[in-house]
Amino acid sequence: MKKDKKNLILIAVIGAAVIFSFCLYVMSSFMQDQIHITIGSGIISVISTILLIIFLKNNFLEIKKGLVIKDERTNKIMMIAFAKAYLLSIWFILLLSFFSESIPFRDVSQALNYAILGMVVLFGLCWLWYNRKEDLDKVMI
Repeated sequence: MKKDKKNLILIAVIGAAVIFSFCLYVMSSFMQDQIHITIGSGIISVISTILLIIFLKNNFLEIKKGLVIKDERTNKIMMIAFAKAYLLSIWFILLLSFFSESIPFRDVSQALNYAILGMVVLFGLCWLWYNRKEDLDKVMI
């Protein structure tokens, strides 16, 4: 139980640092009058903050009840979600490269950032999908 609390505090610190650095990026893009980047990044940082708060609140409540944060079902959901997200990410990056002529990227690093952001979103969607399923034994990877 103490180990779960320490892990959750570590997740909170790292999550807060990532969101803080993202907010610095939002302020930097605002100072450079990049309105579209500011709005998009601001929305992403607000959503990330809300999701982090919900995640931490739910896990702290589970620890308070004496439950274990990671059990066999959680591990299976993560494994399935990682596998599906990996396969979907390959197709996503293939489509991104196929349409790269019609998408105005500034440079290669911007395309890479979109690819990584897409991979994160795909993993989140896969995790949400499989977390809601009751019978994971029928799921094929």
